[in-house]
Amino acid sequence: MDQVPPTSGDDSEPENSTQNSLFVVAEEQLSASLGLNRTDLRAARLSFIRGADWQVRGHRVCWTEKAASAIALRQLPQNGVESRPEVSDALATPPLSPAEVLRVTAWNFPNSRVIHCRPENNGHSTTPITVRVKDGRLFRQGMRILARPSPEGAAWEFLGNPDRPEAGARGPRWPGRW
Repeated sequence: MDQVPPTSGDDSEPENSTQNSLFVVAEEQLSASLGLNRTDLRAARLSFIRGADWQVRGHRVCWTEKAASAIALRQLPQNGVESRPEVSDALATPPLSPAEVLRVTAWNFPNSRVIHCRPENNGHSTTPITVRVKDGRLFRQGMRILARPSPEGAAWEFLGNPDRPEAGARGPRWPGRW
């Protein structure tokens, strides 16, 4: 049996780690900018690949910029090429902020879906950062987490364990331990 060495196209691990950050256009934003209703976008999802072009994040559907541009181009009239820059301006999203390592400072709130943190590299900061999590009861003071500012609000988005970012946004399994 001849063994074939792996080619450069087989390396899918770096692509998977950045793939979650590619889904930056929310479906609500896409429907508002193109003037489409959600049922039309739901029907358009059938012609795109889930996981490559669109993905469900929580209760929200997010699209890649490439797929959002393809939907926008479908909406253009056949002879209306001059309106193409307007579509790209409507879909332009600010780039996502890079993920930061934070330390948990408070976790025991009546709302168990939020925790307060401070940046690990800037410990003298006095303003706490609110981070949305699935369940904050297992977090403890001093735990390191990975988070980034959310593009739609003041609370940050929880991304998981900074020592294992490839595991995704999984919370601790035991109080104070990943």
